[in-house]
Amino acid sequence: MIFIFNPYSNPYFNLAAEEFLLNQITTGFIMLWQNDNTVVVGKHQNALAEINFKHVYENNIKVVRRISGGGTVFHDKGNLNFSIALPIENENKIVNFIRFISPVISYLNSLGIKAEPSGRNDIIVGDLKISGNAEHHFRKEKLILHHGTLLFDSDIENLGNAIKAIPNRYSDMSVQSIRSKVTNIRKLMQFDMDINKFSEGLAQHLIQHFGVRETRGFSCDETDQIEALAVTKYETDEWNYGYSPSYTFRNSFEFNESMGNIFLEVARDSLITKVKIEHPDRNLFDNLERIMLGKKHFPSKIDSIIKHFTHNNTSHLSPLTFSFF
Repeated sequence: MIFIFNPYSNPYFNLAAEEFLLNQITTGFIMLWQNDNTVVVGKHQNALAEINFKHVYENNIKVVRRISGGGTVFHDKGNLNFSIALPIENENKIVNFIRFISPVISYLNSLGIKAEPSGRNDIIVGDLKISGNAEHHFRKEKLILHHGTLLFDSDIENLGNAIKAIPNRYSDMSVQSIRSKVTNIRKLMQFDMDINKFSEGLAQHLIQHFGVRETRGFSCDETDQIEALAVTKYETDEWNYGYSPSYTFRNSFEFNESMGNIFLEVARDSLITKVKIEHPDRNLFDNLERIMLGKKHFPSKIDSIIKHFTHNNTSHLSPLTFSFF
């Protein structure tokens, strides 16, 4: 069992690091880490349906897909993430959240926080959620990766706005997030500490609980390999948006003081297979229908098409682009 010190806050790097470590450390590992502002969606979710795209874009919040299932969570520098990978203990009960969250709960209890597991694989205090958790079965090495959030001093308003999906725009068969009321751990403590002290205490608690024999950071070679995986997978629209299941999209919009309606059918690989745009400006929207068909329903792709026909050369997204997400 190895404890990995991770000083990075790039979400693409950190999610790549989990996958890399699963392939390299067969005895198991623990890693505590933080991300800059990020929405992290479950592997089997429709990423676009889980977020408020306009808020996410305007606030420079990254959207990244992880390798485990479950629902959407928000990360910022007030949140601490924990990853624990262990060999499978019982082939008849591969998924066992209690095995992983029990030591986290006992640490919180030692700080005077009355934390307990919920029925949905969360950690709660009363009726308020402080931790969301998910697992991934890595069959190659017979490991279980468990990871969770710990809302220590997060921006709860930003969290709520980022994952406040606009209803009735997307229709699909993907895993839907179940929204819960949340609170920060720091608010519940009887004495104050910062997130660094909180992280140090949790690290020592987990090291002792799991009998960790080695603590280290990433080597230069490991860092290079993780960065390469981040670039080729976790930074790509194909992974973050394109892995979503097939869906339909509907929205009403205003353009040039006239109202319109958008309907899209999108295949599993984000390929637009049907486009219908109702709006009085037929010259523009007939062209958009024609060009969008067969293209990817990615923000960058749609924005490029719209800018071409509206002669918009700005570096940020066209206002009309937001109507398509």
